[in-house]
Amino acid sequence: MAHTARTSPDTVYTTLGCKVSYAWEETADERPTTGYEIIWDCIQSPSIGGEPDEVETTTLTATKNKTYTQLLQELSDKAIVCNATDAAFAIHKDMLETKATNQAASPVKCMWVCVDIAMAEEAFFVRCMPADKNMAAQEPNAKVDVTIPLEIIGDWQDWDKPTYSNLPAST
Repeated sequence: MAHTARTSPDTVYTTLGCKVSYAWEETADERPTTGYEIIWDCIQSPSIGGEPDEVETTTLTATKNKTYTQLLQELSDKAIVCNATDAAFAIHKDMLETKATNQAASPVKCMWVCVDIAMAEEAFFVRCMPADKNMAAQEPNAKVDVTIPLEIIGDWQDWDKPTYSNLPAST
């Protein structure tokens, strides 16, 4: 692929206006394109991609290159983090109830998470299932967050932006 010379700086994407949303498959193995529910209290999206941790394993006899062994990837990278509000707790509860219903069905229908960066032309989607409730240890005089762990089933993919079920007309 030939490199195109730039005549002006690229737009730098920011999280301003970023939306994290989710929708459930109506047909198993088919990504929904409509009905995504925005998680309004979201303060951190799941990592897109990411690499497992590595530990250096270079021996004393090595003369040229370091060696590494791959470890597990951080689970915290695969979560949606929200301000602790009644709405955030209700969303996670609803996700887990829908998961239970969908796992009883055959074939199993999964959830899709969408990270929509406002200035980007496309959004990022991943097929997943919500995991059990999780809350970090609490400290005195601190803000409480709700972590919605995700069991990622597929790879992140970019597609056209979805339509949202709970987007106010003024946004």
